[in-house]
Amino acid sequence: MSRVLVGAIVNEIYDAAATPAGRWRHYRHTQAGARSHRLTFVGRADLTRIGAVTCGRGETYAMGPEVLHRVVPAGGGIAATAVVELEPIRDVTQVYASSDRPETDSMVRLPRFPAHVVLAKLRALHALLIT
Repeated sequence: MSRVLVGAIVNEIYDAAATPAGRWRHYRHTQAGARSHRLTFVGRADLTRIGAVTCGRGETYAMGPEVLHRVVPAGGGIAATAVVELEPIRDVTQVYASSDRPETDSMVRLPRFPAHVVLAKLRALHALLIT
């Protein structure tokens, strides 16, 4: 579940179709440790946008794990959400990346940010929330 704190977002909903000449790279995403994830290349696909839902400040929304979606700020403005992630109900997530990503398996390590960087981001968010 997510709650929009600042601005508004659009959840773009997509359908995927596997095709050898597809514009998008399809990967299976699995957890590979506390801060690491594995991307396993599956093939290429084309994505078709089949819907969109806009959520404004103060609204809460949820997307099921089977819903292929992308979140973008509405109107090109700034947006921030708070996300609550419950216990995973799937071991694998389907990920689609732009065509410039290599067609290979890879490991992704989540970055660890220094405290001063996190504090600066939180202060900037706080300033947006009180306006």
